[in-house]
Amino acid sequence: MRREERKVNSMEEILNIISRCEVCHLALCGEKGPYVVPMNFGVEVWEDKLRLYFHGAGQGTKMSLLAGDNRAAFSMSCGHKVVLAQSGCEATMEYKSVCGSGRLVVVEGEEKVAGLTAIMNQYDEAEDYHFAPQAVEKVTVLRLEVEQVSGKASQK
Repeated sequence: MRREERKVNSMEEILNIISRCEVCHLALCGEKGPYVVPMNFGVEVWEDKLRLYFHGAGQGTKMSLLAGDNRAAFSMSCGHKVVLAQSGCEATMEYKSVCGSGRLVVVEGEEKVAGLTAIMNQYDEAEDYHFAPQAVEKVTVLRLEVEQVSGKASQK
């Protein structure tokens, strides 16, 4: 990272930033180049490793790309605030962000429900969720095993 003073050093602060984000941009690898899609997401820490969960249809571009290459990258940010200045070159943006990469896998069974619960927990503070079995059966849940993660904050 070029600007060391903006680096977020602790996993606790990275998780704090993630908790404030609403959308995760997921990047997949394709023969024609990168493919990026904004996704709702959930997060958990399991055995000291960060995991992100996503849900969607079992077919389509994401699933086709995943079948060929399970590498993925992600980016999310929050706390955006434009800071204007007399000169346009001196204007800036305050933000906090988390980026990383890892490998995506489709999950099933109990972990599928746990992933859906993690997604709901990102947006709602309820403790217990009921998912209709037929809905769980239809949805595909992906887990990103995060292998590399970094955080950055530019705020006054």
